[in-house]
Amino acid sequence: MSAAYGYTGDSDVQLEVVVEKGISTPGLESAELAAAKRVLAFLKGKIGGEEIQSLLADDIAQANEYWHQLLSNSTNTWIPVQAQAKAIVDPTILNSQSFQQWMDTAGVGYPNDLIAGHPEIYFEEEPSNVIQSWGGGPITQFSHDPVPHQPFFLELPGWNVTAEVSQTLRDNTTFSYAVSAIKDEADGFGLYFAVYLPSSAHQNRIEGLRSYLTVECTNWLKYAYRHAIAQD
Repeated sequence: MSAAYGYTGDSDVQLEVVVEKGISTPGLESAELAAAKRVLAFLKGKIGGEEIQSLLADDIAQANEYWHQLLSNSTNTWIPVQAQAKAIVDPTILNSQSFQQWMDTAGVGYPNDLIAGHPEIYFEEEPSNVIQSWGGGPITQFSHDPVPHQPFFLELPGWNVTAEVSQTLRDNTTFSYAVSAIKDEADGFGLYFAVYLPSSAHQNRIEGLRSYLTVECTNWLKYAYRHAIAQD
């Protein structure tokens, strides 16, 4: 059976590709994504964490300038960017407690399942050394540092808050805050992430971060499930 998909470039001219032999169109996209993930993991492993940090040094310096400028324009006010996903799953295989246990160990080694959560995680050595970009934003090196509940954090009734942290540049400047939470439900459990950006952040940065968090959230649920069934 043939399948077709189209592509429209910058002009009004449209390309239609008909797959006459091979895998279906949805399967084609999945195969490309799986291959991209394999290549990224392979390259990150070959390069190594220390060399990744050296390669990105100039980009990180530019990111520091970006965040300092954004903070100066925001007068210490913050905007939440949120993502939430639900895992519908047999609790004897994966539940909120076993997911948290997976999170505690998934960051061991380089690369690892936490890094695999999103292509824009270049390095992650929790909690003190993280290098990420969010939806094409600046490549930033930072640490996660626990903080008291901030007055601008959204209330999360019914959720078990698992982390409230500042995200801190290497010069000890807090450029954002992050909150994570988990909630048991009758047919599974929910996972919630929020990052609080300086309020002068442009809309493209907000949308890029929202996309980033959604991908990371869903991938970590899938990787935790994969780990759980591998233990049986």
